[in-house]
Amino acid sequence: SPARIAGNSLEREQRECALICASGDTFALIKLDQGQHERYTLTTQLGGRLQIWGNKRDQAMNVVDGEGKLVAKTWGISDLGFYLDPENAGFNLRVAPLVDVGLILCGLLCIHHLM
Repeated sequence: SPARIAGNSLEREQRECALICASGDTFALIKLDQGQHERYTLTTQLGGRLQIWGNKRDQAMNVVDGEGKLVAKTWGISDLGFYLDPENAGFNLRVAPLVDVGLILCGLLCIHHLM
């Protein structure tokens, strides 16, 4: 189902982003882990949990599931030898089989652009 970004809270330590279904129900929440630098937890309405961490500036992020298994990874385009100006930089995303790529992508976009 389609999701949209609902927004983030005002306090830096309490930053969170909600992924909202087309029905208006919250599908997942992404929160900055307190006391952790660039480490986030994405929790779905059904209790699924993903940990996301890495370096946003270099577009190098890792995503692991509740069992600690790496399910997705990003890296910057510059790692492939392409050099773009920072305002137009992008990243590559690799997702493990049978993993919800839409959820991963929404979470990463939320982290990169709103948090």
